[in-house]
Amino acid sequence: MANLLVPHILHGQRTSTHSYYMANLLVPHILHGQRTSTHSYYMANLLVPHILHGQRTSTHSYYMANLLVPHILHGQRTSTQTYYMTNLLVPNILLGQLTSTYTSRK
Repeated sequence: MANLLVPHILHGQRTSTHSYYMANLLVPHILHGQRTSTHSYYMANLLVPHILHGQRTSTHSYYMANLLVPHILHGQRTSTQTYYMTNLLVPNILLGQLTSTYTSRK
């Protein structure tokens, strides 16, 4: 899965794999995040324009964490039970990657 965030448009793609669904929507100045769930696997992103922090949610022991620092704009990801995702946000390029694997990552 892959997301491409264009600096000024800041739109998010939606992709799904094996019924595991992810959605990001970044509006340039509002920078809010949608919440979507499928098959009890839940993900939530909340981006506040100037604070740019991330929420943490867990469902059925599938855990994800985002930490966005206002000027550095990096993202942390943690995973349990073989579902792994990573985000990298570069301040001016704002390119985000999403990848998933089906092997344990510790």
